Amino acid sequence: MAQLIRSGDRGELLSESRVESFAPDGVESAAPDAESKGKRRRKDYSVEDSDLGRGKKNASLWRAWVVFLDESGLSQKPPVRRTWAPRGKTPVLWHIFNWKKLSICAALGYRWDAPKSGARFHFELPGSLQGFSVEPKVAGAVRIENTAGHSKEGRRSLAVRFGNALAAVPFAVTTPTFIPPDALAMKGYELLASPTLYSGQVLSVSVEADGNNMGPVSFSALIRMYGANDAQEQLFSPARMLAPGERAAITWTAPDTGGAPIFSAGIELTPSTVAAGSVYLDSLGWTGTPNVIFRRPAGGGELWRRAWVNAFDHHGTSWPEAFRLSQDRGTGLHMTGSREWTDYRASAAIASDMAADFGLAVRVQGLQRFYSLVVTSGGTAELRKTLRGTRILGSADFHRREGAACFFSVEAAGNRIRAGIDGKTLFDVIDQEEPLGGGGIALVCKEGCISANEVNVEPV
Repeated sequence: MAQLIRSGDRGELLSESRVESFAPDGVESAAPDAESKGKRRRKDYSVEDSDLGRGKKNASLWRAWVVFLDESGLSQKPPVRRTWAPRGKTPVLWHIFNWKKLSICAALGYRWDAPKSGARFHFELPGSLQGFSVEPKVAGAVRIENTAGHSKEGRRSLAVRFGNALAAVPFAVTTPTFIPPDALAMKGYELLASPTLYSGQVLSVSVEADGNNMGPVSFSALIRMYGANDAQEQLFSPARMLAPGERAAITWTAPDTGGAPIFSAGIELTPSTVAAGSVYLDSLGWTGTPNVIFRRPAGGGELWRRAWVNAFDHHGTSWPEAFRLSQDRGTGLHMTGSREWTDYRASAAIASDMAADFGLAVRVQGLQRFYSLVVTSGGTAELRKTLRGTRILGSADFHRREGAACFFSVEAAGNRIRAGIDGKTLFDVIDQEEPLGGGGIALVCKEGCISANEVNVEPV
C-alpha cells in the first residue's frame, strides 16, 4: 500500500511506502497454494460442441428433455491474501463461518418441443410472419399480420384479413419449403437445398374464423410443386367451410408428386360473401417419414435435380438414367432429405462402372455423419458408420458384377440398422455407441461411376 505524505503545510505530495516489510520478521508472503489434481478444471465445454450440440439436436427427434447439470464445491474459509498491520504487530483477520465446504448443484432443463405441440409454424414471436406471403398479390385486397389471440394452445396467430372485393375469389397464404421461384436464378452462388416437405408426410393445419365475419369461408391445405417442365402446380386437400367464429383443423397426407419437389405449403381461402373479414392461422406443420420415390418426373424438367445436394465431382444430366454420378478422388455423396427423418427404409437399384466402393446411405446428417451399405472391389459388402471417422459395423462376402445393378435396402429403426442386397439380409446391428438418430439419404461412391433410376423411401 502506498500512502501520500504531505511535506510541510504547503508543498509537494511525496509517495513513499508505509507498510512494514514482511522479510525481516520472517513472515511468508501470502499466496494461494498450488492447485491439487482434483481441483483442476478438466475442460471447458461449448454448448454446441460435438457432444452437447448433438444431444440437443437429437432431443427434438426423441422427444426428450436435455438437462444441463453442474456441481461445484466451495470452501467457507476466506481466501489467503496480502494485508498490512502496524510495525511489530502480527496481522490477524477474523472470519465467521460454520462449514468447511459447501456443495452447490444446479440444473437447467431444455424442453424438446416448440410451442403449440411442436408445430413448425406457430407465430408465437410477436411480429413474425415465418415466411408466409399472399398469392396472388392483389393490392389492398389481402394482408397478413401477427396478432394476439385466436390460438388454441398458444398466445398468438397469423391474421389473414381480406377486403370486400374477394367474394368467391380464392387466394393462398403460403411459406417456402424449398427454393422459391424468385431464388431459382440467383446471381453469384447457386442456392443448394433439399425440401423440408415430401410426399407421404402428414400436414396439420389449424385455423379460426373471426366471429364478426359476415359469412362462411372455405379453406383447404395446399402444396405447390415444380411439375412438368418445371411449371408451378398446386395440389389441395378436401375443402372445409368455416362459419363465423368457428375453429377447424385439417390433417392431410401430402400426395405423390411423381418425383416433383414441393416448394411451398399453406392454405387456400375463398370468402363466400362480398364483405371484409379475417381468418386466423393458428399453426401449420408436418410430421412423419416420407413415402416417396425419387425419380425423374414424367413431364420432364430439371428442378427435380436441385432437390438433391450434390457432393460428387461430376453429375451427368444427359444420360438415360435419372442419376449418373462419378467421383475422381475420395468419396462422393448425392444427398436429399432432412434431419427429421428417423425410422424408415431406403432402397435403390444401383449399377457401378469400376467404382472402388458404392452403395446407399441413410440417416445422413452431412458428409461425415451417416450409415452406409456398400459393396467393395475386394469382394465384400460392408455396413459402415461414418462419425469422426469410419467404422465397419459388419462385413460379409459379396462378389459383384461390374455394370450389373445391385438392389440395396437399408432400414433404420431406433438404433437398429438392418441392411441387405438383392433381397437377402446381410446385417442386423444394434448401434449402442452414439447412434445417429435421424437424417436423409444419399447415393455413395468412392472413385468411380454409378447410376440409378429410382430411390425409394418408406416408413417402417
